[in-house]
Amino acid sequence: MLDKRDLSAIKELIDESLDAKLDAKLAANNDELERRLDAKWDAKLHESENAILEEMDRVRVILEEKIQKVDDKVERLDAYVRIAKIDGENARLAIETIKDHERRISKLESQIA
Repeated sequence: MLDKRDLSAIKELIDESLDAKLDAKLAANNDELERRLDAKWDAKLHESENAILEEMDRVRVILEEKIQKVDDKVERLDAYVRIAKIDGENARLAIETIKDHERRISKLESQIA
């Protein structure tokens, strides 16, 4: 018959065996869980990257359209500025011509009188 010491030793052996099996099972489950979580994390990260890239492309297209509109307006304004400069120069020349004619007329009037 087994005495208390023998039963205690058997109990310790069983406990150690069960603890080792449980530790191995937990480690395997932990590794599997970690691998699955990593796979899900990678999928979500990839999905987020794609969403960000799509949004960046959309914003780029919108900004390029707006920049093109601004470029067109700048070109039109540049043309108006060139026209305004030419008109200003023409007006200056016309005024100079009128002043010259007035001076000549005054000179002729003084010679006639």
